[in-house]
Amino acid sequence: MIRLFASDMDGTLLNDKGYISDRTINAVKKLQKHGIHIASLPKSIAKQILTVFERHGAFADIATEYEKTSITNKNTLLSYYKNEVFPAVEQDGKVYFRTWHDFAMMVSKVHFFEGKESLLGCETPIYKISTTFLIQIRLML
Repeated sequence: MIRLFASDMDGTLLNDKGYISDRTINAVKKLQKHGIHIASLPKSIAKQILTVFERHGAFADIATEYEKTSITNKNTLLSYYKNEVFPAVEQDGKVYFRTWHDFAMMVSKVHFFEGKESLLGCETPIYKISTTFLIQIRLML
């Protein structure tokens, strides 16, 4: 009997646009309906990660059952993508969103919490926390 389901996120639970598809959400809900637990990030660990991110000024890119989730406001989210994500994926030669419409659709689906305590204090499981940093190193010769 299966009791626990654990999975990699990128390319498995998350599609190539970085969110969980409706098909995957339905599959996960079926597993839960049959009493199978889904491995998620314990809130105590999530709190530690978010505290480190805050200390270093890192944006927390969070995945929950709501797909993309944010503990900041929409302007901060947009700034993060403009200043960190897009330059980093461009530097790597990747395409994160095929069109601006795809990006706008992702943003429109983001579930916003009012700060980390709001997310940590609710029943919503956290599946993933990540960030993107574009680090520029200047060599002094």
